[in-house]
Amino acid sequence: MNIVEYFQKVYMIELKDVNQPLLLVETKIGETYIPPELCVVSGIPEEINNFAKQRVLDKTRKTPEEKMKSICDFAEKLGS
Repeated sequence: MNIVEYFQKVYMIELKDVNQPLLLVETKIGETYIPPELCVVSGIPEEINNFAKQRVLDKTRKTPEEKMKSICDFAEKLGS
């Protein structure tokens, strides 16, 4: 059973983006993986409008390639 089937069967939630990466979320009972479309942003004050929230998310969101480059750059700095 894949993640799309799991959420449909267990929670009766149909995921819209079947190719999205899962987010690792730490909880009191351990770690779990959640599709981003089911998450909400916390820690941003309500007075910030949706446009501003989207701009913050756009600035902080990285593609897998960007993440890998950051990791490789960091590893290179450690080695020098």
